[in-house]
Parts: sequence; C-alpha cells; structure tokens
Amino acid sequence: FRGIAITPDGQYLYLGIDTSFSVQKRKTSDGSLVASIFLGMNTNPVTITPDGQYVYVGEVTSTQVKVIRTSNDSLYATIAAAV
Repeated sequence: FRGIAITPDGQYLYLGIDTSFSVQKRKTSDGSLVASIFLGMNTNPVTITPDGQYVYVGEVTSTQVKVIRTSNDSLYATIAAAV
C-alpha cells in the first residue's frame, strides 16, 4: 500500500492499494474489510477531510486527484491538479 488515512472518529482507515488500483476501507477495531473502491490508477497519498465526508487520493504518475464520498464509499469526483 502507499497511503493510509484514519477517519476523524477513528472508526475506519482508508488504504491506497497500488497493486489493485484501489482504496480499501477497513475497520480499525479488527481490520476487517468494509469496502474496496476501484480507482483505476496507482494510488499515492490518501487524505480525509476534517469532517470525514471525503477521501482524496493522489495518483502516482499523473496530476489527477480522485475524491471518494465516505457515506457510500463511491467515486465522487476527479480533479485535475495543477503542478
């Protein structure tokens, strides 16, 4: 994996899994898999907004940032980041 972020309430962690081009959501209490969100890219940094509503995932070889909505663990948006 390449990035880890923990939700503000401490209940879940999001892991960037570059070998499967996805982000996994796991319970911090026991590590069980809650969701796997396919992004189709090599993930790098993973960051969660302070309110816990969105996860931002950077891509290793491009300037794209994928946004995941945590309420339903789905891809919400793709942002072209300036370099």
